[in-house]
Amino acid sequence: MKNILIGLAVVIIVAVALTWYYYPVFLPQEDGGLPEEALKWSLELTVNGGSIRIYNYSELSPRTNQLIVTVQDKEITIQVVPLISLLEENDIDPESIASFTAKALDGYVWDFNGSYVHDAYIQVVEEEFLSNDGPLRIVVVAEDVPHKSWVKFLVEIDFETRHD
Repeated sequence: MKNILIGLAVVIIVAVALTWYYYPVFLPQEDGGLPEEALKWSLELTVNGGSIRIYNYSELSPRTNQLIVTVQDKEITIQVVPLISLLEENDIDPESIASFTAKALDGYVWDFNGSYVHDAYIQVVEEEFLSNDGPLRIVVVAEDVPHKSWVKFLVEIDFETRHD
């Protein structure tokens, strides 16, 4: 019983410490502007393990379009950059993508079939949600994609191409 209590205490202390550190980093500033850490956030695109481009939040933010998505039977509007546009501006043929992997800051990964590249978007997260979702996340919107088809605190997307 003593070991369980000690383990529980350690988990609580770590959770409080991480919350204390990360939560304020992404809170909007008193002047209503974005926190400096959010503005420095970057997203690296790699193809077959090799880096092709690093985008920062400030580059992606002005390029967004509105996308209406349904979350828990409620329609919401989010600000997105189509993933296909980032591929095309880096001379990557979207049809050559066999799969892609979205990676979060904490190491969480989600693998997608390459056919979903046309349904994938980089969401530029609204200020009020920065502390929960991070500045960037990937959202895949398709009928046959599992409900939880997004990765928050997005830092990298690795594309694997077909080797025909």
